[in-house]
Amino acid sequence: MIALARRVLRRVGPVAARLLPANVVWPVAVCVSRWAARVLEACGVRHPWGLRLEEFLLAEALTALSRGGARFPVMVEVEREAELAALCRREPKLLALSVHVPLNRLFLRRLREWGRTVQVVVRKFDGPVWGLGERLDRIVYSPHVFLDIRRALEGSSVVFLAMDGLCSREADGGYTAEVSPSVLRFAHRSRTPLLVYRTLLDSSGRGRVVWAEGGDPKAPYEELVRQCRHAFERVYAQPHDPRVRWLRASEGRREG
Repeated sequence: MIALARRVLRRVGPVAARLLPANVVWPVAVCVSRWAARVLEACGVRHPWGLRLEEFLLAEALTALSRGGARFPVMVEVEREAELAALCRREPKLLALSVHVPLNRLFLRRLREWGRTVQVVVRKFDGPVWGLGERLDRIVYSPHVFLDIRRALEGSSVVFLAMDGLCSREADGGYTAEVSPSVLRFAHRSRTPLLVYRTLLDSSGRGRVVWAEGGDPKAPYEELVRQCRHAFERVYAQPHDPRVRWLRASEGRREG
């Protein structure tokens, strides 16, 4: 049933985004997602990872609508927004890490509103990377991806978003997300500041960005790993969301 709902949203979403006025698209999506979630819950359907169906369907609706190429307003609240804006102005380049891919477009749009150039690295994603009604520059993950990252970071105003979470499902239904050690080694060698963030979406259709500085790239590598792990634990410590139980910043699989 959940897979069927996703297919319907992906087919109907782009059409609705083109036909409905911009100020109507998102409120309608919120209402439809809420209604569909109640129907599925009444039928005894539960998300296999323990997510709330209403929020899950809303995230799927956002993905489908944004692929339709339409611009529509979504309220986004950034935690400590003034501090993050100051960080983006102070640092000419940033390497931002996030595990939860579908909602990142909300944060990407806010970064672009601050005048930052955004490039995205995609490890695994079904189709092109879309912002809300705008296409983003993309670097496809490959064995030579860090050479492409280095070239992208040569620009003085580039903010580079590396969606590099290696997620594996655990027996208890949670997620373990491992940040590739090669990402941390790259940040340490290139002296690129790290930003760890996560975008959440509540049932009212409002987005919320939680973030933390990922550590000092000029510190010894072991200290950078410790700081990055601590940042991930702070950002992903959401008691209401069982998707991520804990995160490891240095252990785990290596990139092939």
